[in-house]
Amino acid sequence: MNTTQKTEKTTSSKQVPNANSGCKGIMLALLLLSFFLPCTIFVWIVGYVGEAVVCTLITVICIGVLFAYYNKDRKKDATTELKALEEKHKQQEAERIAALPNYFDIKIQEDFFNEVKKSIAPFPAFMQIAKGTDAQRRARNMILSDIKTALTEMKTSCDWNKKEGLALYMATNALNSNEELEYGMLKSLNDETLQPAEELINSSYDIFHKDKDNGKLVFADLLQSYDRDIQRRYLIVLYRFLSIAAKADEVVTKQETAYLKNLIARAKAIEESIALRNELDSLVGLAPVKNEIQTLTNFIKIQQKRAEQGMKTSPMSYHCVFTGSPGTGKTTVARIVAGIYKELGILKKGHLIETDRAGLVAEYIGQTAVQTNSIIDKALDGVLFIDEAYSLANGGENDYGKEAIATLLKRMEDNRDRLAVILAGYTDEMKRFIDSNPGLQSRFSRYIEFPDYTADELLQIFEVNMRKYDYHFGEGTKEVLQQYLEKTVANKDANFGNGRFVRNIFEKTLEHQANRLAPESNLTTHRLSEITTSDLAFI
Repeated sequence: MNTTQKTEKTTSSKQVPNANSGCKGIMLALLLLSFFLPCTIFVWIVGYVGEAVVCTLITVICIGVLFAYYNKDRKKDATTELKALEEKHKQQEAERIAALPNYFDIKIQEDFFNEVKKSIAPFPAFMQIAKGTDAQRRARNMILSDIKTALTEMKTSCDWNKKEGLALYMATNALNSNEELEYGMLKSLNDETLQPAEELINSSYDIFHKDKDNGKLVFADLLQSYDRDIQRRYLIVLYRFLSIAAKADEVVTKQETAYLKNLIARAKAIEESIALRNELDSLVGLAPVKNEIQTLTNFIKIQQKRAEQGMKTSPMSYHCVFTGSPGTGKTTVARIVAGIYKELGILKKGHLIETDRAGLVAEYIGQTAVQTNSIIDKALDGVLFIDEAYSLANGGENDYGKEAIATLLKRMEDNRDRLAVILAGYTDEMKRFIDSNPGLQSRFSRYIEFPDYTADELLQIFEVNMRKYDYHFGEGTKEVLQQYLEKTVANKDANFGNGRFVRNIFEKTLEHQANRLAPESNLTTHRLSEITTSDLAFI
């Protein structure tokens, strides 16, 4: 008999007595219980108290023994079942991993190769923004560092012997060599050809992160100062490449999904920011306003940079007072400012809620605070824009407008991290309104004046609307309109509507054109888009 057989026999001999002893214990407990339970009932009925107590005690002990054996078997069964389930999951995971494509074991799918190649094609183009060999080498290292950073944050395990490693190799090759990587070249891949690429991407990461992993995308941050649109396109390229790498093992984890969502959200935020800047720049006139908004934006950015460096920062108020005549673009600029605040991380949503006295002041006592709070709740994490705000203080001593002001000031303090307020109105009226209340004075220190439009600027606004809806001037029409606008501006009063005035003329002009063309037939595109002198609303 060999050693193994002896061991099995010994183990078996030890296990059987233990099993037999367990069975004997249960049988003894059942036997005692079957005897003492009736005895217990009998002696209690007869009235022998001493004997009844002893029988009861023995009965309880027997029941406890039986319960202990039952509970032990149940736990043993549960443990056995859990272990079996764990083993099953391990086996399934092992089978899944074994089934993953390995380009050293099986032929890599050409569509994967082409997908990776297409996704990384723009990478070399981003390097062209840096002129010179050293600068391009640094740009390459930054991009490789960003890839390694992203994969680390995604917790993507990139095995250089599987498809994830192939994607990394292709990216490294595209950035490190002018040689075109062809599908047939993959057959020559081995540990020696992959090692330089692996070392390059790791060393690039170490250059910019050293001993700390801060999760920053260094090339993306550099592009932010260079060109926001290039930064947006770079993030999209990085997103496409990382999506392929994440799906290479046919399983996309929660960490990978979350990181990719954040990356594309960052690119979309930049796109929105560019759109806001373009919209601000495209506004006719308003040069002083644009300068003030740029100054405010720069100030906030520098204060944030100082805070990141652990330096002291000046107190900042994001509340503003927009002064000027109606129709000078105050509401449009307020919406743009709200978007800029969101971009800078000051406000979470960056939406605009527009209201006036009617929206804040109720008709009955006790309702104004409720109505004002309701409007403010809608504006949280965004900007509350109050037009003709001075009217809140024009109702006399018993007017409910003062209650609205008091409620507004309290909420501005309580929600100072979630609310920005912009007050708007005529210049002189707004100055008197702010000066009348110390609370308003302390919270509103940034004034932006919106100048009236000149005649030339009003004409530009009219032309912007024409281009937007595919219209053009007929012969002599533009000159007639310009003369009219110059005369109007020279004789304007305090209630002149500026841009609103021009938009009203444009709408009436289209109505006149429609009345002129309605009786005609066989209308050409040229006729439908032409604005003649007779169509002008003031004729």
